[in-house]
Amino acid sequence: MNSLLLTAITWGVFAAADAMPPESYLLRVDAAVQQAGGDAQSMAAPANEAAARMIAGGKLWAGGNPAFVSELCGRAGGLMMIATLGDATPAAGDVLLYGLADAPPPADAVLNSGAYIVTFGDAPVDGAAHHFNGYSKVHAISPTLASIIPAWCFTGELIGACVAQGKMPVTYETIGLPGGYPRIQQYQSKGNFWIDVSTWEEKPAGDAPLGAQFAGKVSEILRRIEKEERAKLDLAGAWATEALATGKTVYMYGMGHFIPDELAKTEIGTKFETAEWNSGFTSLKTPEDNFSAGDLAIHIGYQHPPNGLFDRARPAGARVIYIEVLEHRDWKNDGGVVWIDPMWPWDDAVVSLKGYDVPMLPPSGIVNSAIAWELYRLATQGELPTVLASATAERPRHSEASIVPLKDGSLLLGWTEFYGGDSADHGAAQLSGRISKDGGLTWGEQFVLVENDGGRNVMEVNFVRLLPDSLALLYCQKNTESTDCRIMMRQSADEGKTWGDAKQLSPDNKYTGLTNGRAIRLKTGRILVEAWEGGDSYCVMSDDNGETWRDGARVKPAEGDCWEPACIELKDGRVMMLMRTQLGGQYMSHSNDGGENWSAPVATDLKGSAAPVAISRIPATGDLLAVWNHNPGRDARYPLTSAISKDEGATWTSFKNIESDGDQWAYPAITWVDGAALVTYFNYSGGHSLLLRRIPAAWFYSGE
Repeated sequence: MNSLLLTAITWGVFAAADAMPPESYLLRVDAAVQQAGGDAQSMAAPANEAAARMIAGGKLWAGGNPAFVSELCGRAGGLMMIATLGDATPAAGDVLLYGLADAPPPADAVLNSGAYIVTFGDAPVDGAAHHFNGYSKVHAISPTLASIIPAWCFTGELIGACVAQGKMPVTYETIGLPGGYPRIQQYQSKGNFWIDVSTWEEKPAGDAPLGAQFAGKVSEILRRIEKEERAKLDLAGAWATEALATGKTVYMYGMGHFIPDELAKTEIGTKFETAEWNSGFTSLKTPEDNFSAGDLAIHIGYQHPPNGLFDRARPAGARVIYIEVLEHRDWKNDGGVVWIDPMWPWDDAVVSLKGYDVPMLPPSGIVNSAIAWELYRLATQGELPTVLASATAERPRHSEASIVPLKDGSLLLGWTEFYGGDSADHGAAQLSGRISKDGGLTWGEQFVLVENDGGRNVMEVNFVRLLPDSLALLYCQKNTESTDCRIMMRQSADEGKTWGDAKQLSPDNKYTGLTNGRAIRLKTGRILVEAWEGGDSYCVMSDDNGETWRDGARVKPAEGDCWEPACIELKDGRVMMLMRTQLGGQYMSHSNDGGENWSAPVATDLKGSAAPVAISRIPATGDLLAVWNHNPGRDARYPLTSAISKDEGATWTSFKNIESDGDQWAYPAITWVDGAALVTYFNYSGGHSLLLRRIPAAWFYSGE
């Protein structure tokens, strides 16, 4: 099953190989950069061998993945002497840097040429002298990007090795600086790309290895962007999500070297319209795409703002995101334009060598690629479920979840975690929790909310706020398989860090059930907790902020039984109840007196199998949202479908599948955060894993 990746690493310390990477793509790339920097020491010996060959007259080549080759050749901050290998065969004294990502291994003729071959990627190649891992699988990043990171670190080590042997290989200076072109022409006209270090008045300093320095600088940039540009990145992601959800187009333009391939030939190109364009270079024509209102144009550029893009996109009603070193002063106050600072220096080089005239080693390719992938992740994160808790043989079921916002803006997730290898409803289970501090994008370490204090288990997490500032947790304590299940409540005065003693809200020796993600407070202050017993549905209610509780009247359809009700207060003050049945779908009843009494239930448009529904009100529109298993005529929990009601539940439209076939999904719950629905549910295949989708409100309306 696909998943979004969670949890963070500790800065400066590489996470264990079996730890899950952080969700932010910037932080994933940072982890790969740090690990490549940690490999710099092991690069010293092969760099010395390569330097000796080059100083003796051997050529330096780049081969393999074309994007890898483009990144290393002709690059500001890169080596001027490196050339594209293509179909050629290197000589015995040459050096070849070879990118393996999405490329075949070097040809036999190349491997048998006697050249010194250093490969970069996830798996070594027989016949190469040395291999350096890009760790793309460990950190869940693009294989091409992952191969480029250690290649630049090795380039730094190679420069240091050459200098130690008396020669400085000439590096490019960006043509975006005055004197950049003349400097390049000066060396190219002579055909000499070496400087004799013995001529330097000041000898090179013996600083830390250059490759490690490069990794440290790039890591600092990535972390600064994560910290200082996060709000802009999230806004850009929200704009992209909205555009995709409403059938509009997201355009993403990238500058040269490996970025255009990274956009067009990866998953990014399957969602975004991509093209090569650098606004600072007149040799690249300004795109002539026909923008329309609601589209989004993203420019992953270099030094200059994309003026032509502004002038065409904004009058058409398209929004613009641009990533360049320079912010355009004329667009600062336009609410449809966002500038994201990539934070690499104008000269696009981050390592200096005392005595040499220009800095070396470019961060822009790595950083810009990380930003592009982060925007793609944010735009599509609602399309892939996040795995909040994975099923294992020992803990085979994670289910029935609920999320509540805390006072500090973080989120508390609670769910039922089964242990002991038994995933049946009466198997051993506790209530577990996790905290998110970024609106549900990432989640902290798992902890125990409530130990198993029942004869069988504890299940069905529900949260509700108690006035003035405490939190209530309501759940089921299951003591027997089918005859004794009790509603319990605990209170927390410290936002869920600790919980008080359990209070029993339902009688002994009866099987009284709850369903996760319920419990509402009415405008009157009354708290309703939806419950069921036998074939009846009803509400347990409190008018004194949870001090005392009593039952409302029971209700069920005339045609048969019902269970697992879900309630919501309507705009006119009535309470609507939807209830699970075996009658072909959800039935509906209304209460005019706050849940005391109920009208005769009637069938709704929410057809499907005997499974519960989640209901919520969309904050941005005030419409109702339902999520349930919409499968008329099938006794299976797929698909998982959403629908909208614009008339307070009388009719339902905009049916969309959150999950389709291929598995089953059950017990959804909805929490709204920053205009997006956090929908939790669990699957069936391979054990029951707890899943989450973060879906923007616009998605539920798309296709109307």
